[in-house]
Amino acid sequence: VACSLNDGGADVDLELIKCDTSLLAIYSLGRSTLDIVTHGHFDPTPTVTVQDFVDISHALNSAGSSALGWVVAGVVLRGLGVFRRPLEQEPGRVLRSVGGAFALGGPLGLGMEVLALAPGAASADVLAAELAGGAAELPWKLALLLFWRIVLAPSMLL
Repeated sequence: VACSLNDGGADVDLELIKCDTSLLAIYSLGRSTLDIVTHGHFDPTPTVTVQDFVDISHALNSAGSSALGWVVAGVVLRGLGVFRRPLEQEPGRVLRSVGGAFALGGPLGLGMEVLALAPGAASADVLAAELAGGAAELPWKLALLLFWRIVLAPSMLL
């Protein structure tokens, strides 16, 4: 499935976008779940609190922001061929195209995530901590995308 962006015939593969964004969203949701389980307050009584909804909305915000930042960067920098098939097979070229797009998309997604939290943040320290934590996750997200694109995607997306 491909759609033309009407500027010289540059094609964007929607299936590839869906796979990439699903990967980033699942990583973010898994990481948020791990943080909630390991750092959250354990209550043996099965109750739902307002904080549970805050934690869930934060996890969804993180997942959506990461995915949206990646898509925007890939489409804006479509000259790199990030969302084009056939997939590039040589690791050096994958690193240049995916790494180049992620250099824009990673910080863009993190910025959107922090901006979405700003209205409800208790202080600037909370936002700074969120920004620092999110920045520490960027190399892991890039490594996951590179592993997906170099090792798994060429054999799965024929």
